[in-house]
Amino acid sequence: MSLLISVIIPTFNSERYLPACLNSIIDQVDKNIEVVVVNDGSTDSSGDIADNYAIQHNFIKVIHQSNQGVSAARNRAIRECIGNYLVFLDSDDLLYKDFFKKILELIQSNPDILEINADLIDKVGEVSYEKFFLFDNDIDIINSTDAAKLRLSKQAKYYLWSRIIKKEMISHLYFDEKISFCEDALYLTECYCRAEKIIKIDESLYGYRQHDNNVTRVKSVYNINQLTELCYIVKRRIDDSQDEKYKMLFLSLWINMVHLRKSMYALEFKEISTDEVTLHQIRGIKNDYKWSFFKLRDRISWLRRFSIELPKTSNTLILLKYYTRTYSLQILNRIKYLYSQRMN
Repeated sequence: MSLLISVIIPTFNSERYLPACLNSIIDQVDKNIEVVVVNDGSTDSSGDIADNYAIQHNFIKVIHQSNQGVSAARNRAIRECIGNYLVFLDSDDLLYKDFFKKILELIQSNPDILEINADLIDKVGEVSYEKFFLFDNDIDIINSTDAAKLRLSKQAKYYLWSRIIKKEMISHLYFDEKISFCEDALYLTECYCRAEKIIKIDESLYGYRQHDNNVTRVKSVYNINQLTELCYIVKRRIDDSQDEKYKMLFLSLWINMVHLRKSMYALEFKEISTDEVTLHQIRGIKNDYKWSFFKLRDRISWLRRFSIELPKTSNTLILLKYYTRTYSLQILNRIKYLYSQRMN
């Protein structure tokens, strides 16, 4: 059975890293691979670099569009690629040697999602941290209900680039182009809701480059507002769905997003900002924890089936610990203190 893999690479002003990214594919490519680069309105030489590679290698296709964001770039590639499986590669990252050989072997068993491990690499491509994810075994085959449990029992990492996804499974599923922060978390959760067979392989096949320009490392006010909007979207999906597995997968996402939102506001707590926006966000975070607690309590029978497996560091237990009288009083006292500072 011959399966085609489509590698989707959205790029925006990544001239410094794009050649290494494309070379990591070229060094191991065969007839089962196509590469779709979407130049999302770059103002540097990224578009020219991609075009030059496409001239030399007929399996590389370049699409140029005005700057519309990474979600729109990925959606454009999804519509135009022809592969059976999709790899989402960031333009500053690398695919390790034998990536395709290993992936092509594993997808012969027809999984909906294939999870791989990854190394963190620095600006020059040197490994700074091996095996970014925690896996229980070298290879696991699970279903999406088990995935829901795992995502509640461990600190989930919603990185699109660590998954290879069957295109047939996500027919007509596209990224929300209104969300530009943690958009891959929302998309991945939808994918897991549709998946029936998931293969997890504890082998580093991907190099995730960390540098100062990583979008996820720039914790601006814009990103915080985007995260708040994402929380509202996820909350609506939990409330609107009647499917228990769907609810649990999105509840896991919700818990992680609330924790992230709280951590991103840590400076506001420390610096004792007294503006009304900050006070509103503090109250919102408190209410988010409260809402999550009661949603979890309503599903305690579902959680009880695997609660003994939850490690003490799981976000689920952290949330339950946070939502105690002591924590609530801490938040309440902080709000009262901020109000008193404002009045003075």
